[in-house]
Amino acid sequence: MFLFFDIVLSKGLLSSLFDSIKFENYENFVDEARYDAEIKTNDSALIDLMKTEFVVFGTETCGYTKKALTLLKDKGMSYVFVDKDKNMTNTYEDLKKDLRHETLPLIIRNRRFFGGYGKLKEYFENPYEFYKKYYEKYYGKNYGNTYSTSSEISSFPYQ
Repeated sequence: MFLFFDIVLSKGLLSSLFDSIKFENYENFVDEARYDAEIKTNDSALIDLMKTEFVVFGTETCGYTKKALTLLKDKGMSYVFVDKDKNMTNTYEDLKKDLRHETLPLIIRNRRFFGGYGKLKEYFENPYEFYKKYYEKYYGKNYGNTYSTSSEISSFPYQ
C-alpha cells in the first residue's frame, strides 16, 4: 500500500514521463496541409457554396468551428457553414484527404484552401504579417526573392 502512495506522490516523475511520450510526436510534426490549393471539384453543391467568400466545414459541437464562425460573423464576412456530420460528408472526406488537413474546421476562401481556425485568427489579427509569412513560405523558396515591403503595399483588407 505504501508503494502505491509513493508512486502516486511521485506524480511529478510519472507526469514528466507521460508528457514526453505525449508530445514526442508533436515536436516532430510537419504540417503537410496544402494551403492555398485551388479546390477542384465536380460536386455541384460545393461549387455553388464556393460562390460565398468563406465556406466552413465543421461540426456544431467543435469549439474551434464555433470560434471560426464567431470571428467571421464579428468581422462581417460572407460565409456559409456546412456541418460535415449532417451534410456533404463524402465531399468533406475527399477535401480532407486531398488537402491533407486533419482538423476542424476546414475553411475554404475564394475557391482555395485557407486552413483552420488558427490561420483564420492569424489572418484577421495581422493581415500584413499573414501575407508576408505566406509569401515567404510558399513563393520565396520557389522564386528566390523576399516579400516586398515597399510603399506600394500599403494596405490590406480588414486591417
